[in-house]
Amino acid sequence: MRSSSGVHETQTACNYDADATDDDGSCEFPADLYGSANLDCDGACLNDSDGDSVCDEDEVAGCEDDTACNYNAEATDDDGSCTYPAADNLDCDGACLNDADGDGVCDEDEIDGWSMTLLVTTVQPQRKMTVHVLTPRPTSIVMAIA
Repeated sequence: MRSSSGVHETQTACNYDADATDDDGSCEFPADLYGSANLDCDGACLNDSDGDSVCDEDEVAGCEDDTACNYNAEATDDDGSCTYPAADNLDCDGACLNDADGDGVCDEDEIDGWSMTLLVTTVQPQRKMTVHVLTPRPTSIVMAIA
């Protein structure tokens, strides 16, 4: 009987040779070829329940929407945790995207010609105060405080 070297002992090796009679130590397994034991000899996942070509053991749950505030570039499995700004004209911190006059009111929410700033100028002992409402026609209003 003729002896031949090769991968003989381990039939699960990717380079198994049924004709080899001696193991020459050259067995290659998926972990050797691809760096993962979660793959077969062709590099396909052994377990991939959602069919996304990412092995179940390697899935990373998180937000996969790159427009979301909590986008996770490492996520491979969207877990429904994405969060978004409260309005289209706000960023993820709630600040206006457009505020040309720097008053903290988004340009899209401004009412042209109106300013809603209230200035309390006088508080009298009778528990009345004068409030100036700055509008296109400045006016003073006297309010009683209960």
